[in-house]
Amino acid sequence: MLVVGLLLFYDVLLRKHLLTKLTGGIIGGLLAIVMFIAQLIATSVVTGVSIWFVVQLAVAPLRPLKLRYALRTLKPRLKRLTTTSLRVVIGIFLRMCLLIVPGVLYFINSALVSPVVVMENLRGKAAVHRSKELVKRARPTVIAVLLIHLLLPQVIGGLFAAAFGVSQHKMGEGTTITVRIGELLSTLINVFLLPLLATLSALLYLKARQLGGERFNQMLDQFQSEEAPRTKWQQRMRERLNSSGATRSA
Repeated sequence: MLVVGLLLFYDVLLRKHLLTKLTGGIIGGLLAIVMFIAQLIATSVVTGVSIWFVVQLAVAPLRPLKLRYALRTLKPRLKRLTTTSLRVVIGIFLRMCLLIVPGVLYFINSALVSPVVVMENLRGKAAVHRSKELVKRARPTVIAVLLIHLLLPQVIGGLFAAAFGVSQHKMGEGTTITVRIGELLSTLINVFLLPLLATLSALLYLKARQLGGERFNQMLDQFQSEEAPRTKWQQRMRERLNSSGATRSA
């Protein structure tokens, strides 16, 4: 939202002719890059936390959901999730230049990259290959979920735009107000839709692993290790609490 506000201010400066074409082009390009990076990082954080919670509910339903543990797990993997997502975006774009079909196939095969990175700690090419392996087990379902990912934000965004009656007003040499409001509206919609879409991806990831006969013991151990004490002082306190509890029960 902050970047969208900066873009609106940038459009006003262009309208008032306070920026030259060269300066305006450079600032506009930098703001576009900053907005893309900010959206990519925010999407990675929300997606990663949502996937972690969904998988935990499926594998260890009796364990309480704690945002602190989820963020602590995601922190060392955030770079992998962000760079792998960027790799997938670039890969889709490059393959779309080859008569579209290779790009579509790569897009489908990469549908489970985010859960793979978060839960299996893979990255880059290895994560894409693992996603492709899982997608083969439930390709029709994957395609259906991807259609939901693509169409749901567009449908909801169109309904909101029609409901609020957004109209175009020229901003001189800048972008129309409609475009900026549409960007802001899209950002707000994504805040609510991203957890839902990430939940669908996580459930699909679990289903694909079940279809392959894979067990969830490794993921259960992963949740237990995340809740284990991190310092010797915490370990001693837990041992004392456990021993005192055992003594009282005896």
